[in-house]
Amino acid sequence: MNLEEAVRELGGLLEPTGDEKKNGWSPETLTLYHAERQKSSFDRIMNPPPVKPSKTNNSMKWSYRAE
Repeated sequence: MNLEEAVRELGGLLEPTGDEKKNGWSPETLTLYHAERQKSSFDRIMNPPPVKPSKTNNSMKWSYRAE
């Protein structure tokens, strides 16, 4: 994602707060960061990972042999 796409996605540049400025964030880097986080959150919500079933149709129990 480039800066133009991030600005279009978020509707403008984000201004860093005082603490963010002290930590080295610029309006460009902060906008890119927030746009990427928003995109990844949306992808995670819309395409969740498959859920492993807690129960299956196989009734076989694991048997352990004493050696």
